[in-house]
Amino acid sequence: MKHLKKMFSSDYGAWYMSLALLLAGAFVLMNIFWRPEIVDVKTTQAKFLKQEKKAELAAKNLLLESLQGEAYSEKEDTSLIYHVYQNDSLKYWSSNKMPVPRLSSLSFPAEGLVHLKNGWYYSCLAEHQDHIVAVSFLVKQRYRYQNEYLRNQVSKEISESFFLLTLDEQEGQAILNSKGDYCFSISNPVYSGKTKSRSLLFLGLISLVFLFLSLTQLKKPLAKRVGLIILFLLMYLLSTSGLLSSDVVSAQVFAYNAYVPNIFSVFVLFSALSFLLVSSGFKKTVLKSVPPIFQVLFLVPLWWLVEGTIPFLLKNSSIPIGLDNLFELELFSYLVIFFFVLLFLAYNSFFKAVFEGLINGKGSRLVAVLFVASILSLVLETMVFNSTSLSIGLPLCLTATGLLFLNKHAFKQRLLRSVFSTVFLSASLVSQITVNDTIKDLETRKVLAKKVLNERDRELEIKYRAMTEDLETAPFLLNTSRRKQENLTPSRFSYVLEHKFFKGFWEGYECSFNFYNTDQKGIVLRENMAFSDWEKLIEAHGRASEICSNVYFIPSSKNGFNYIIRQVVRTSETRASILFIGLKSKLIPEEIGFPRLLISNKAHTLDYLKKYSIAKYKEGKLFKSFGSYSYPVYLNTYSESSSSQKVFEGQSHFVLRGVHKNAVVLSKKQPEGLAFFTPYAYIFCLMGIIRLLVLLLSRNSNDNEKQAVSLAFKIQAILVSMVVLSLFLFGAGSGLFVKNQYKNFNNRVINEKLQSVSEELKNKIAKTDRFDIARDGVFLEKTLNKLSRVFLTDINIYDADGFLISSSRQQIFNLGLLSKQINANAFESLSNREKVHFSQQENIGELSYTSSYMPVYNKGLKTLGYINLQHFGQQEDYENQIQGFLVAIINVFMFLLAISIILSLVISNWLTQPLQVLQDSLSKLRLGERNTKITYVANDEIGSIVRLYNEKIEELDRAAEQLTKTERESAWREMAKQVAHEIKNPLTPMKLSVQHLLRSYDVEDPKGSLEKIKKVVEGVIEQIDGLARIANEFSNFARMPEPQKEPHDFVQLIQNAVVVFQGNDKYQLEFKTEFKGKIIPVDKDQMVQVLNNLIKNAIQSFQNRGHGKIQVILEKNEDKKVLIVSVKDDGCGIGPENKKRIFIPRFTTKSTGSGIGLSLVKQIIENHGGEVSFSSKESEGSVFSFSIPD
Repeated sequence: MKHLKKMFSSDYGAWYMSLALLLAGAFVLMNIFWRPEIVDVKTTQAKFLKQEKKAELAAKNLLLESLQGEAYSEKEDTSLIYHVYQNDSLKYWSSNKMPVPRLSSLSFPAEGLVHLKNGWYYSCLAEHQDHIVAVSFLVKQRYRYQNEYLRNQVSKEISESFFLLTLDEQEGQAILNSKGDYCFSISNPVYSGKTKSRSLLFLGLISLVFLFLSLTQLKKPLAKRVGLIILFLLMYLLSTSGLLSSDVVSAQVFAYNAYVPNIFSVFVLFSALSFLLVSSGFKKTVLKSVPPIFQVLFLVPLWWLVEGTIPFLLKNSSIPIGLDNLFELELFSYLVIFFFVLLFLAYNSFFKAVFEGLINGKGSRLVAVLFVASILSLVLETMVFNSTSLSIGLPLCLTATGLLFLNKHAFKQRLLRSVFSTVFLSASLVSQITVNDTIKDLETRKVLAKKVLNERDRELEIKYRAMTEDLETAPFLLNTSRRKQENLTPSRFSYVLEHKFFKGFWEGYECSFNFYNTDQKGIVLRENMAFSDWEKLIEAHGRASEICSNVYFIPSSKNGFNYIIRQVVRTSETRASILFIGLKSKLIPEEIGFPRLLISNKAHTLDYLKKYSIAKYKEGKLFKSFGSYSYPVYLNTYSESSSSQKVFEGQSHFVLRGVHKNAVVLSKKQPEGLAFFTPYAYIFCLMGIIRLLVLLLSRNSNDNEKQAVSLAFKIQAILVSMVVLSLFLFGAGSGLFVKNQYKNFNNRVINEKLQSVSEELKNKIAKTDRFDIARDGVFLEKTLNKLSRVFLTDINIYDADGFLISSSRQQIFNLGLLSKQINANAFESLSNREKVHFSQQENIGELSYTSSYMPVYNKGLKTLGYINLQHFGQQEDYENQIQGFLVAIINVFMFLLAISIILSLVISNWLTQPLQVLQDSLSKLRLGERNTKITYVANDEIGSIVRLYNEKIEELDRAAEQLTKTERESAWREMAKQVAHEIKNPLTPMKLSVQHLLRSYDVEDPKGSLEKIKKVVEGVIEQIDGLARIANEFSNFARMPEPQKEPHDFVQLIQNAVVVFQGNDKYQLEFKTEFKGKIIPVDKDQMVQVLNNLIKNAIQSFQNRGHGKIQVILEKNEDKKVLIVSVKDDGCGIGPENKKRIFIPRFTTKSTGSGIGLSLVKQIIENHGGEVSFSSKESEGSVFSFSIPD
């Protein structure tokens, strides 16, 4: 791990790489050793025996209750289903989920494994004389077909894993009962590999993400670039290689061409482009290598590429990314939106880098060119390409934002620029998605409208031709025509034909079977139509199919039929019965009940029509409609063009016209009010969160930039958190309230319908003494069908014993989805407890619905039976209501969250602005300078702090003045001491010399004495000159005048100073500069004094070492815009212990001198607005430099 950490710039890189390697290893092992979920036979056997034991015990106890004649107790174990038969007739049942017959038969009750219409059950019997008790439990659900509600599943009481059930002992693993007898066999299903491929794809993608993160943390830039290029290249090659077999990357999700074949390749390209735009290396390369004019011209086409990714993906994929309803989105939808957000933020990052490069560099004038190019781009996309998206103006908005906040305070500039750029980016992204999603939705509606308008189905005609001969000689039809089928209701007749012939494809149509005998008299009729009525309908409106002559297409959809089939059934060589089959397309969803429960996934229907309101017009008049929108009766309300789009009453209507004034209208609700703005809030918040996370991660990864959390950020976080918490609590409370209100409202509606149905039936059954299925079945079925259409709900009637008499949705019972017994709880409440009403939630498979019951009486108030309303649409209505409410809450939530973020920024800045002013003032506070007071008028806590600050400023000024006075007096005292010391030193030898002169004078030797006097006088004169020099230097330091700046040739000035010291053999002195002349304002005398002092010091640095070399260099610093003069020598250098005191007055490293030279240089240069610096290495030399403003 230590060696791995050395490769990365932070510890995160090593951890990312470790996780990537670990996941890659798991990926390889899973690919080699992965096995699908295998059913555990031992566990299944043990669970089965446990259930069997419970069932056997329960059967014995129930038999005892039955023999004692006591009321049956409530059964707590819902995994067991109880039935009691007495005299071969069903007397008691605990559930209507198990479709058992009313009368005992060979199939049930039976000991052991039982196969019923909806699955496999295992039954345990207990018998005594005429009492038979059957206690059963589900082994495996097995429906005739599957859909979103009906799934063939194994009972959780038997096994957690799915298995195939067979009765072949040689196949699979045998399951035995407690007696050791064979019951059934189970085997593992054959998997298609999708589960494996999805798991592997997910694991591989996660490992690639960690590998990418680890590569970004590499220390060496070259290794980082090469690694990332190889990673993206390998991912792209993988996406185009065809090795990915998951349905996630199938062409149904996305497909364009061989170079971009699936959604994975799109994500790879989006990621590569985003990373390229945010890469600091790419930005530096562009800024350094590309001329500024090309940088400007590159920004606009780059934006065209970025915004063009949205229509590109929408046109070539089936992924919904509409932002108006979050619940309609898929996982891929969120991923695509996330990648779009990253791409837009990456462009903003690149745009900002180029813009700041232009402002700070030589291309600042080119910002005007960028502004003009952005305007031209806007005009071009609007006028030429007819674009209506706000995204066309993003380059212009970003340019204006950059210019607007260019000269603001640094912190506010970054903050406000980030907020405004995020607003513009989110608006551009949402607008581009919305515009292109609208275009795609319009194209989808065109296709759907054509399918609905053109109702002729060639596949239907071909399929029916293949089954004509079978129907012509079908035994069931022959027996029916000969009256050999007793108690044959229309529902039963339909069920048999649908079960034998009209299944699968035909479930996309509602079939109405009407059978007439050889005398054209009705045998079984679903429609109230005579034989001649069918013939007239075919003659007047039918078009015979050229594929099958029995099939007639009805263009006008007369009586709602799209097709009528006239099938001949040969009862003899000379005579035939006729079966008329009316077919109604289920393309447009049905309002009554919930027929989706009765349609297979394989049926020929258009599920995605459900999200639209639909109207179908025949001959200019409304024929059929579906959805929440109330359509006009006549077609002339819409445009006369063959296809058009019109927006009114809050709906977008697409109208497609056909022949004979036939038309289809598909309508979709348009977002209004707050719902229109909430998508912008979604994206704004998402972009803000991503930018905040990037900021926090960059701060954490750079130790040098770690800072404490600011007060403004704390205020913003508190405000946003309060809004989030408040909205969450409000949403949760409102959700519960709406749920309860809707439940109460729905129960009220159902009860009102139940009362109305009861009143309707009373008039028709007032004289009936009891229900009889043979006598009343057909009558009740027709009556219930009519009432079902009126009240838009399914209706069942049970007799007084709880057995089904008739139903408006007979298919539910024919298919075994429910048994023909009333719900046990309802029967107990209405029959035994004599309640007048009972309502509860029931379910069929995964479909939950409200079911209400009420007794029905005859004229003598005798209970004839029970009415049951199954409100199948209740769950979908409830889900739509809750979904709509949640969408509204989320819309409000996101909108207020976006507003709260902006307001929190404004409020926090407003609250912290005085603190910012106080901080700025404190940062500018200087001792000895004039400090400005803060003006703040509010009388609050900050006002108190400001007043204390201003008071302290006054105290500081007084203290600074006192300190300055004290320092000045102290300085003069030090100066006096130094002057006294410097003068005292030569006075002693002067005194000794004069005393020696007096003693050495000889009157007798005037000439010799004169020589001695001359030497003494010369020495005294030298000491006096030294005193004069010391006095002058201290005088100049104490009274340094302000520089008298006049324009001088600085190059010539330096050359004149250098020439004075040249010509000495002990050192080599040279002057270097690239300037031929440079006129700047300086004080000539003071500048010569500076140069003389620095050159003298350089000469003295190697006096004891022999020959030396001195260089005087003049150059310019472009960044700081100053001239720099350097005096470089190779002398003895300065020791580390002396570097800090080198500019202190009277400090010297030489044996002679006053120590004032360098402090004098520093004072002169600072008075000129420059700076003095030096660098030195002992025994190698020194470089003294000073800067002068250019």
